[in-house]
Amino acid sequence: MTKHLGILIATLMVGFSGEVFALGLGKIEVLSKLNQPFEARVPLIGVHEGEADNLKVSLASQERFKQAGVEYTPYLTGLRFEVVTKEGMTYVRVHNHDLLQEPYLSFLLEVRSSSGNVVQQYNALFDPPMPQ
Repeated sequence: MTKHLGILIATLMVGFSGEVFALGLGKIEVLSKLNQPFEARVPLIGVHEGEADNLKVSLASQERFKQAGVEYTPYLTGLRFEVVTKEGMTYVRVHNHDLLQEPYLSFLLEVRSSSGNVVQQYNALFDPPMPQ
């Protein structure tokens, strides 16, 4: 019961964060396949011109992972995050140079701004690379 209540509270906190601060995170676009280095984009919603430079993007703390009931795996420590503005779009580039050997990846992305922070859980599934 307590575990379910904790997950519910963490989910509610995540859900309300984007609404309160008008900064949001969109749906993940996975660009890599299984057994390749991880590469993905997450659109930033509600980012005003000039605001992107002041955003701090990172993996959420291990405590947040625990609160949300998401496993913190060793592969996550190699994830790197970069805010990119290109062709009028602002997104978070998420990447890791290590090969991804599991068919899925779950992580919590945190974006901090002067008006607050947003935490969102992402689950990515990976197809094997196409034979050549």
